Amino acid sequence: MNGNKFLLDTHIILLLLNGDEVLSQLCDDSELCMSVVSEMELREYIATHTHDHAVIHHLLKELSVLGLTDELTKITTAIQAKYKMLLPDSLLAATAIAYNCPLVTSDEQFSKITELTLIYYDITSQES
Repeated sequence: MNGNKFLLDTHIILLLLNGDEVLSQLCDDSELCMSVVSEMELREYIATHTHDHAVIHHLLKELSVLGLTDELTKITTAIQAKYKMLLPDSLLAATAIAYNCPLVTSDEQFSKITELTLIYYDITSQES
């Protein structure tokens, strides 16, 4: 591992599952994590899509799930109040802040959170 630790949002995880080479290079040799929100969303995705369930189950075992803590709960409610974000998004941002790791996302709304270290992945520049 190169020492990098990244929190991946659900969309980024799905892009990786679909073979996004640029993301794969970014994440190569890094510790990859997800929030409890992403874990729940991926489990819901498994239940409702015909995607290769074994691949997603394997990925769920490979990614560290960053769990809930009292500090995370406090940061989540502060983010939600300050930025008027929905609870799942506030929890995702708070997880990155609490665990001190960059959030990798293609969702521009996270760029307004000044407390957050963000790696914005522009999916429109990857489409050709």
